[in-house]
Amino acid sequence: MENFESNLNRKEEDKKMDLREGELLFKQSDLKRSKRLMEVDELVSLISESRGVSRKTLMLLTGNMLRKDLKKLEDTKRVKAKEVSEISYKKPQKAYYTSKKLSVNSVKLMELMSYGIWYLRERNLKVGRVTAKEDGNLLATAVINENTYSMLEVVGITQRNYIRKLASTNVKKISNLDKNKKEIEQLTQTVLVIESRELMLAIKREYVLKNIVVILVQSVGTKKIVKGFSNDSVMKNDYDFSDLKTQNGNREVERVLEGYERLNTMNTFKSN
Repeated sequence: MENFESNLNRKEEDKKMDLREGELLFKQSDLKRSKRLMEVDELVSLISESRGVSRKTLMLLTGNMLRKDLKKLEDTKRVKAKEVSEISYKKPQKAYYTSKKLSVNSVKLMELMSYGIWYLRERNLKVGRVTAKEDGNLLATAVINENTYSMLEVVGITQRNYIRKLASTNVKKISNLDKNKKEIEQLTQTVLVIESRELMLAIKREYVLKNIVVILVQSVGTKKIVKGFSNDSVMKNDYDFSDLKTQNGNREVERVLEGYERLNTMNTFKSN
């Protein structure tokens, strides 16, 4: 009875949902179209680098529909698969891993960060291959223009991990600021993906978020609303991504764009 009432409440919340400026609603239909083609070893590498990742997360991180790719990896026993109930309201979902033991916490954190990657692509930022670091953060290259790119380090921030995670980034506590201390220039652009508005507000009270991209993921019923901030301003449709920390490199830019161009070429061929 309790589960039935809970499902009814979620449906009512979904109906009342009203998007504000700069917010994007994640829809399952977004998974039915590819945005780029993957590199050959991209999928199995991403699974191997994590300690557990769901199919939906892999689709968001790679920007690909993954039609039969995961089934092939399962059949050839290159990856393991296990049903996990903790990551879905509806029914157990498959999670993929290569380590000795599947980490449900890793599955959840990877999903949180994947909404950040999805959001950036929805804002028409060309984000290329995503890799997972040993500390659980994600690295990705985002093209700014034909000559420059930004190396993003995406950090999933939850109530359980935010003190530890923020301590390992270039985010500074307000109480520890030293105006006379020279800051070390960071090559990567920090992107914080935060699981709730309450946590984001608590972090803003304690930490300086200057030059940090913040992406907020809010759960409303069974839906996800995603919103981006940079220097405390809303990321609108015309947000200038040239504000991100950039590096020069035509070869890296070409590598990222290749996946998008190959997909466009394939779609053009099919339409003809």
